[in-house]
Amino acid sequence: MHGYGHNSQWSDRLAGMKTLRTLVHQAMSEKAARKRLLRDYEDQVSDYLRHVLNQQKLIPDEAGESQAIDAILAELRTRLPEKLSTEWGPGVRFRDLLREAVHEAIFTWSCPAARERLCRDLPAWVSKERQAVLDYAWDRLRVFEESKQERGSRAFTVLKAREENPGLTLIELSERLGLHLGGADGDATSSLRKALSRASDRFGRYLIEGITERFPAAEEDDEAYYRDLLEDLGLMDYALRSPYCRSLLDLDGEEL
Repeated sequence: MHGYGHNSQWSDRLAGMKTLRTLVHQAMSEKAARKRLLRDYEDQVSDYLRHVLNQQKLIPDEAGESQAIDAILAELRTRLPEKLSTEWGPGVRFRDLLREAVHEAIFTWSCPAARERLCRDLPAWVSKERQAVLDYAWDRLRVFEESKQERGSRAFTVLKAREENPGLTLIELSERLGLHLGGADGDATSSLRKALSRASDRFGRYLIEGITERFPAAEEDDEAYYRDLLEDLGLMDYALRSPYCRSLLDLDGEEL
């Protein structure tokens, strides 16, 4: 290994940390293992980054500090797999390799061109990933409706219509769809509301599936990971309308 030698700030923060070499070996090829490895060290690395950023005056204020740390951690996640594959081996301590990877990530982030690229590319990436997850969920809901037609399922039809006509009342929406859901207006409204609720719940399930498809490191019991992704991709409103998502991700205290 090269450069970025030992320093007390790093050593003090990682004192007492222990890492199984078997986990590091797994992390060379498995995203879930890398995610767990970085999660184990994230608090210590973030604290070290605060020290470096402030010592070297690389940030203007606390808001800039938070954004910088997020960007450097993202760069670290990208950089670590190659670092492990080329430099991990007998006699190498993971914390030393991680220290080098952290400083390389800081260097990449600190280059104006790199910062400009990150700022420029991030909105486009978020938009692309958001649409991909939504497309997956809508397609799964459409297939579900087609497979349940003999039972009268209109899950895709009613939810898509609500999505495309948010200003319509339930009565107007049922008329637009040509649905005959009950004799009186109240019956029709109640029936359509229940149909929308069931469709929203199933759509939430498919959102979680879509996120797992796009981000294989996601683990079903990792509530915070899913919540963060839903927030980052602008999909939390869909999740809040799904009882399944509210239960899975402990969102019952959140408001629609």
